[in-house]
Amino acid sequence: MTISNSSSRFTRPHKSYAKTNNFKENRDMSALFNFHSFLTVVLLGICTCTYLKMQFPAILEHRTGFRGFFWKAARIGERLSPWVAVGCFTMGVSVIFF
Repeated sequence: MTISNSSSRFTRPHKSYAKTNNFKENRDMSALFNFHSFLTVVLLGICTCTYLKMQFPAILEHRTGFRGFFWKAARIGERLSPWVAVGCFTMGVSVIFF
């Protein structure tokens, strides 16, 4: 399928429209639909919120509402820091080698 533009040139369709049988070939997925990317986003969010709470405690002192979500992520990072560290290390190894 070709698409023409005003200068009469023909272009190929975008890669995401091509049908692929291999799951790893389609890299245009959102982090919500790809479990590996979702875990990466969650771990980065926990680590970022924990770091921000340590550096600027006044930013995350509200425990309710929208900012309460980030307070909870920082609390998870504080209390489960060995497990979060293992998760970050495992995620880093899987990103590098897989």
